[in-house]
Amino acid sequence: MQTGLETILSQLVSIPSVSNNSAACHEIIEFVRNDIQPLNLFVTSDTDRENPWLIATTQDTKEPDIMLVAHLDVVPAETEAFTVVNQDGKLYGRGVYDMKLAVACYLTLFKRHIDELRSLNVGLMFTTDEEVNSASVPPIFEAGWRPKLAFIPDGGDNWHVEECAKGLYGIEIIARGQTAHGSRPWEGDNALHRLMDVLTILRERFPHQHPDSSTLAVNHITGGNAINQIADYAAAKVDFRSFSKEDIRLFFTKQYARFLDIFSQWQLMHAEKHHVPARHSLVTPAHGNFRLQHKHLQGCVYHHQLTNQKRHNIVAHQRLYKPI
Repeated sequence: MQTGLETILSQLVSIPSVSNNSAACHEIIEFVRNDIQPLNLFVTSDTDRENPWLIATTQDTKEPDIMLVAHLDVVPAETEAFTVVNQDGKLYGRGVYDMKLAVACYLTLFKRHIDELRSLNVGLMFTTDEEVNSASVPPIFEAGWRPKLAFIPDGGDNWHVEECAKGLYGIEIIARGQTAHGSRPWEGDNALHRLMDVLTILRERFPHQHPDSSTLAVNHITGGNAINQIADYAAAKVDFRSFSKEDIRLFFTKQYARFLDIFSQWQLMHAEKHHVPARHSLVTPAHGNFRLQHKHLQGCVYHHQLTNQKRHNIVAHQRLYKPI
């Protein structure tokens, strides 16, 4: 027999709120809205977007003492994963751990303490795009929301409270070359070989992967059209995470300076980025430029784009999700 907590968790998991499933994301936000309706909270939401969000507070304020934060979106899974299974006393299902159980706990906590809510200054914040880009968060800050403390039980394995998290750069590197027949590689310029050279440099920089270090993982590679054709296009998606702004600065200076040795002579320009004080410039003669641009978005998201204007073409699109 399910407890009340298990019941609401099962209901949440049954909604396939994958980040790119806008209809399901709207459905789960409405589920939460209906569930908290008897609590008479002050509710603010934005449902005029692909990934809606909802905030509910016990007081009419944008500055609660504590904001209980969770995301309702999940990564893709097979259909059967959206049904909770109790196996040997453990619950299995998409989002059970990350992080619909936290949502179920929040909702259960508020309902059990309904008579005390008016004496508290606390809130609930639910988003549906954490697994992709957290694009809903900057507008929330821009609207003036400033809790004194945000509690986010997303991950961890030892019940210790973590005070910070690694920022994420999602990097896409695109290499372009010149096609030729596979039997005559000297007539072409293999984009896959160029890409592999870059990835080797990156992996050499981060040989050890552990919780306390900056980490790098190459998680997606595409390129080429046929086994007997030299590839004129190749792309890789890289996950880079770090606690350290210094590591990030080194990443964008030393690593890209090493790229120059492979991709002829480039001009590396580093545009100003808010809250990261260093500016860097590496200028070499001829053969075009390799430009890095930074845009700061409300203390939460950095967007970076690299473009190259000459024939040895390498392009990277990057995002850093800075811990809140």
